[in-house]
Amino acid sequence: MKLPPLPSVKNLLNIYNIKAKQQLGQHFILDPNTAAKFARTVTSNYENSLVLEVGPGVGSLTRGILQAGASRVVAVEKDPLVLPTLNQLKDASEDRLNIIPGDILKVDPALILNPTNSQPPPDVPNKLHIVGNLPFNIASPLISRWMDDMAARRGLFTTINNVEFTLLVQREFGERMASKERGRLSILVESLCHVKLAYYLPSEAFVPAPKVEGCVVKMVQREQPLLDRNVSTDTLRIVTTAAFNQRRKKLRTSLTSRFSPELVSQLLQQVDVDPDVRAVNLPTEKFCQMAKVLQEMEREGKLEKDMKLWRLKEQKEQTDE
Repeated sequence: MKLPPLPSVKNLLNIYNIKAKQQLGQHFILDPNTAAKFARTVTSNYENSLVLEVGPGVGSLTRGILQAGASRVVAVEKDPLVLPTLNQLKDASEDRLNIIPGDILKVDPALILNPTNSQPPPDVPNKLHIVGNLPFNIASPLISRWMDDMAARRGLFTTINNVEFTLLVQREFGERMASKERGRLSILVESLCHVKLAYYLPSEAFVPAPKVEGCVVKMVQREQPLLDRNVSTDTLRIVTTAAFNQRRKKLRTSLTSRFSPELVSQLLQQVDVDPDVRAVNLPTEKFCQMAKVLQEMEREGKLEKDMKLWRLKEQKEQTDE
């Protein structure tokens, strides 16, 4: 299913006098070959899949995905000035593309699954592909939100349990995600997904060119997550925040910044972790096991008050970020 001839993305920028907005972190991709490579990285087979694109901008990656054969694409775009270019692409797509104006953090997931409010609603897709060229300022909170919803099986992930993410992000952020430099977010993601860095993109591939390179990261939902389904991501964050508070120090020292020495000893003993190891060297499975022990203690009433305080502190720290 190929698209009919359309003005180039570069020409559309000129026709509609569109300039990238710094406050939205916009950096457009103009080269169709770059878009085509991204579309191939998403999947080799778009059959029976829903593609959710976050921040399509002027629609370069969207074109590549439609040209690759996607039959059901929903694009959520916050910037009203680029909507004419997306609507032109929608008209050319033969009903394969729907545009939702708005902030992805505020859009109702039900609208994404049924953007035309059709009755009966569309069939639940076999697979959900979440894609996008993510600005740096939204990448971390957005991915965290997705992981929270995936773990809790809510929102987009209530009925779909076959999800892949293909995300274009800043190089340093992508390398942290792919566990070259482990931290709270990379452990959260790895607890629920297989993660790999697919390839790099030079800054010259974007307009305007950013100061840093980009990279494409692939995240594939695990059939069996490392984080127990009865353990919340909030509890995992409590553990990782404490562990990485002093990331170069021994784990026992880092954990005692939040937990009592007695609790730290009990945690490390139950999950069979050397207290002298550093957080950066600890497998994700062990963080997940510690979170499970903490939550079990809470359910037994041993840490109920402490856990409430830790969760409030963690929520405040996330808000401050």
